[in-house]
Amino acid sequence: MLRRALGPEVVVTRGPEEIGVDSSRLWCDAAAFQEAIERGGPPEALELYGGDLLTGSYLSDGLPFERWLQATRTKTPSAALKAASASPTFAYHLCPE
Repeated sequence: MLRRALGPEVVVTRGPEEIGVDSSRLWCDAAAFQEAIERGGPPEALELYGGDLLTGSYLSDGLPFERWLQATRTKTPSAALKAASASPTFAYHLCPE
């Protein structure tokens, strides 16, 4: 289903149980957020941050995925807050009015 929706060149696999995305063929806001954090680009990271990752998602028999998602949901807001505190536009992003 993913290959049909995204195209066969976007979805990559390693064996029968690993699936991934060719990041050169599909833009992802979460990946761009992480790249902005790593580059030291707080304003860009703040523009990309949209709250909790994959809210409302569920994967049956996906305990490893659920653990990864929970860890990422814990780490990402901390990175956004750190980026905001390092940004000269910190107050604007928190209170734009």
